[in-house]
Amino acid sequence: MSAAVGTGVSFDDAGLARTEALPAFFATGGVFADRLVGFDLAAFATAAQGRYDGTPIDRLALAGVGVLRPGAGLIAADNPHYWARVGRAAGLELGLGLERDGTPTHAGSRWGVHGGARVEFPLPLPGYGSDLRVRLAVRRLEGLYTPTVQTVRVGDSREVYAALVTVF
Repeated sequence: MSAAVGTGVSFDDAGLARTEALPAFFATGGVFADRLVGFDLAAFATAAQGRYDGTPIDRLALAGVGVLRPGAGLIAADNPHYWARVGRAAGLELGLGLERDGTPTHAGSRWGVHGGARVEFPLPLPGYGSDLRVRLAVRRLEGLYTPTVQTVRVGDSREVYAALVTVF
């Protein structure tokens, strides 16, 4: 099992004059964290309101994703070398997500396909093979349709984030 919490940015232009880097929060819980195929439940939120002119849209999303770790099938689990551990933990994400998009007075939602990629770097603790890691990741929810909130058509955004991960 694993748990991760982190922060990053969402590159978004919904209700804005141009694409902006909006602050974002990420949290993930997963099972089968060191196997070839695992499953994560991911939550994500942005905070655009009050930061920009126009009608910025805040996002809140949940996604159930499968995680494929090709290195876990190729690198022996008992290999203690640092880069072998990084290679085993790197993964690709694919799943289904639900996103709620809104302003303080109006909201819409949409289903979409969640896709992403991640690499995790174990934190080396003296004399101990730590299961504490730093995750660098990208994700995107490709909407199956485009909702309208007030007069804003809400499209897709792209996210980049870092998270602290513990595997237990």
